[in-house]
Amino acid sequence: MKKSKVEKVVHLDTGEYAELKTFKTVQPYNNKPFIKLYQGSADLIFCLNKPEQEIMKYIFNNLKPYQKFIKVHKTFFTLSKSAYNRALNSVIEKRLIFKSDYPFLYEINKEMFFNGKY
Repeated sequence: MKKSKVEKVVHLDTGEYAELKTFKTVQPYNNKPFIKLYQGSADLIFCLNKPEQEIMKYIFNNLKPYQKFIKVHKTFFTLSKSAYNRALNSVIEKRLIFKSDYPFLYEINKEMFFNGKY
């Protein structure tokens, strides 16, 4: 949506009168989900290796707004069992997610990233 504003101006040397239209683009409000990365965690995300990135990408794509826990299981990935286990343990060690009392259920570290919507 574009809004216009008309300004009336006079050229000081010639005394010529003119109208200037300025346009301002207003972005419409949307209700799309987003992931917010806090300072420091963005740097950490870019330092992850490919298997760790795959796990975090899965979490970012499947985390619902305001959800605190997410199910992560080896069958969700094409990684080998050992690569999956190393990557998951590394993501836990880097404190992006935490183990819970339930198998395959992990808590999101809200100090690193947050899922919400406008």
